[in-house]
Amino acid sequence: MGGDIVKAARQLNVSVLSPGYSVPYGQKAKDEGFRLIADKKLCERAHAAGMKVVPWTINDPETMAAQIEAGADGIISDHPTRLREVMAQRGMDLPKPYPAK
Repeated sequence: MGGDIVKAARQLNVSVLSPGYSVPYGQKAKDEGFRLIADKKLCERAHAAGMKVVPWTINDPETMAAQIEAGADGIISDHPTRLREVMAQRGMDLPKPYPAK
C-alpha cells in the first residue's frame, strides 16, 4: 500500500484507525518538530473512507487540543478527566461522568 494507512485499512475493512499520535512517539504539541500522525489530512481521508480515528495515548492538554483540532473522533488517554476538561474548555458535548471508585 506504499505506506498509506488509510488505503491499507480500507483493504482490510477496518472501521477505526488507532495510531500512536506523534512522530517520534511521545512528543508534545509544544515540542520542536512535533507532528501528529493523525493530522487533519489523515483524519479527513479516513472519514471519507467511512472510518473513525482514535489515536493513543495522549496525556497533555495541548496535544489533546491539537488532536481534536485535527479531527480525531476520540482520544485514548491515561488521564480522561484532563481530556474532559480540554473538551469542556472547547465547548464540546461531554459524555456522562462516572464517579471514581
